[in-house]
Amino acid sequence: MAASNMSVVIRSFRGLANTKDSLKLNSEWLVEADNVYLVDGWPVSRQGTTLLGDANSVYSNRTRSRAFAIRDGDLYELLPASDELQLLMPGVGGGPYQWTSALTRVYLTTGESSWEILPSKVNRWGLPHITSYTVQESVGSLPEGQYRVVAVNALDGRTSGASTVNLIEVSRGGISITDLPTEYPVAVYVSDHDGTLLYLQAVTSSGSVLITSVSPGRHPFEFVNAWPPIVNGGPIVYHESRIYQALYDSEQDFSEVYATKANQFHHFTRAAETTLSELGEVTLLAATARGLLIGTPYHMAIYNAEGSRTEIHLGVPAGNNHDYLMNGDVVVITTDGPRIIGSSGGSLVTDPLKGSFNGDWGQRIGGGIINVQDTELYVAVPLDSNFTWHPPVGEPSPQFFEDQGI
Repeated sequence: MAASNMSVVIRSFRGLANTKDSLKLNSEWLVEADNVYLVDGWPVSRQGTTLLGDANSVYSNRTRSRAFAIRDGDLYELLPASDELQLLMPGVGGGPYQWTSALTRVYLTTGESSWEILPSKVNRWGLPHITSYTVQESVGSLPEGQYRVVAVNALDGRTSGASTVNLIEVSRGGISITDLPTEYPVAVYVSDHDGTLLYLQAVTSSGSVLITSVSPGRHPFEFVNAWPPIVNGGPIVYHESRIYQALYDSEQDFSEVYATKANQFHHFTRAAETTLSELGEVTLLAATARGLLIGTPYHMAIYNAEGSRTEIHLGVPAGNNHDYLMNGDVVVITTDGPRIIGSSGGSLVTDPLKGSFNGDWGQRIGGGIINVQDTELYVAVPLDSNFTWHPPVGEPSPQFFEDQGI
């Protein structure tokens, strides 16, 4: 279909049918299906279907038990019993939108915010760092020595991470902490004298706190060098008890992938031993039976549980470029056609799947798994985009990528 501001929501339909010449739609052969025509490049519902409304992004969790849509910056849930969209949270912001499912929860980042969708409510995902506050010596009964101090936002049992630890030499027995923000309650952690572990000493909303003694052993702080989810960031995925998120450095054409602690999803650690690095912008993060799958326009790589890296010499265009089959296998649109990557039963990478769909190289794509006559199909649709692929030096630039149903 012609590149425009139009978006097509695959999961709202049971399939697509092309009734016009392929050149008019700037594509060849979409998937023949049940209830939608493409006429002059626009989807038209056949008789007996219901248009639920336009959406900027749609997502269903891995178990297909919940479905969500973002429309005009508001988050909705699709209620299957009534085919209605129920408003969950207004004002989540514009794109890009990144989604993942973790246990019974769904996580979302937008261009402006990050969210945790629980079975019964929606929370902010992660809390912002406290960027500045004042730590000074005061009067009290603390033993003389060096103390470590961290102040973090705290809400509903969650805390923000901290990028630095403040060190202060105490000879008068007290520590005064002022200029704290008041948007959220603030938890203050302090070490014992000349110690390294930090323990919770106070929670305040007043903007200041005075520490005159330390009670060691209370809720040690574990999230130094930890950061909240990155808004306007790269793909996210839940894999093996952790959530991963990619961050791209456009000047260096280089990405890093950060991970949370196991089953603690509100902080991403930036320690070297937990950070993965890849050339190019990460366009894909996916969980496979073989390990964590990372894709860029240049290549893919799978990292297994032991940290071993296996490179796959196929690139991945940007956009909604993958989905999961019901058996857990992941279908990825690559620079050489849709493949099943990291399959649990068979080769690491399958041959290109049958069918055809031609588009301009580097064009952003959208798509997803649909079901046609009890057969799972991956349908891909080109979307308007400014995405451009830059091949590594010495490698030829492909002219097209293949893309089709299976």
